[in-house]
Amino acid sequence: MSESVGMGRGRAENARPWRTSILSVGLTGGIGAGKSLALEFFEAGGAVVVSADAIVHGAYELPEIKAAVVSRFGGGIVRPDGSIDRHAVASRVFSRPRDLEFLESILHPVVRRHLTQVLASVADGRVVVAEVPLLFEAGWQDLFDVTVTMSADSIVRYHRAEHAFSDADFAIREALQLPDEERRALADYSFDNSGGKTALAAWVDGLLESLRETHLGIRRGSVEEIVVGLAAPATVVDTLALAEEAAESWGDRTPAVLTGPVAEPSLGISTDWRRIPPGGRTVIEMPANGSGGRMVVLTGSGVLRGPDGSPQDVRALFAVVLEPGASYEVSNSAEDAPLVTLEVAGEVRPSA
Repeated sequence: MSESVGMGRGRAENARPWRTSILSVGLTGGIGAGKSLALEFFEAGGAVVVSADAIVHGAYELPEIKAAVVSRFGGGIVRPDGSIDRHAVASRVFSRPRDLEFLESILHPVVRRHLTQVLASVADGRVVVAEVPLLFEAGWQDLFDVTVTMSADSIVRYHRAEHAFSDADFAIREALQLPDEERRALADYSFDNSGGKTALAAWVDGLLESLRETHLGIRRGSVEEIVVGLAAPATVVDTLALAEEAAESWGDRTPAVLTGPVAEPSLGISTDWRRIPPGGRTVIEMPANGSGGRMVVLTGSGVLRGPDGSPQDVRALFAVVLEPGASYEVSNSAEDAPLVTLEVAGEVRPSA
């Protein structure tokens, strides 16, 4: 197994405390290379995933697509339930170049439009992986910051796909795709997936970690990883340590509460992270028998309503004192970004 590494095109850094644009990844490869399984591993690792094949399946339900397909190929490709028999369509178009060209001319715009919509809707800081079998053949690498291709020994790919295709279908479809060596020359990353699931899972995990750190500035175990919703702090000590890391990273813009709290569980300090989705809200209830605490907005913007009900605008790196026994409502006023807060309850004293 081998991996070739490239930097891709990347995205411009914006004016956030760290780079919080998305990273779009185009995943491709030959028949039976293991793209679908890799997509599952990418999703398990926290990536947003989308499949071009799944988009195509849904496209056949669109009235305009269904009408065009039936007009071209006749009623014989319609099932008794009124749906399009995709296998019947495929058996015809893959042996008739003009029919294939027609089908791609009506399906490809739908797929590309859907992919563009997904990429435009994803929150900052996320990796989006799109499985596109004909990525290079269709010339769609312009949609992605990074491209990844997968390959495997031909005998391995054949056995993986033999349940779905006859020998003849496999050969016809493979002839319509670029050879592995051409895909590898075009892609930023490549992986030989001739091995098992364990090796594939390890490669996906390592690639995701590398992509997040290289292109988004998000290191595994960092405060950024928590803010974008990829992880959660395990203990109070971990949380306060991450807060100190944020203080060091953000310098003079950091609120006083994050300038170095004492991270000792014996002090009775408790912490909580909240990730409020766009348009959402949450309520913070402070114990009456406690000593109050602090809330810091790490990213996003919104409105805070205190015990008297008066609204107060809050934004990234805004800090507020939370009084004992008081109730606070925090709402996210943004339409496309989460509001992330860190709450520290107990007596938080700056370190000397």
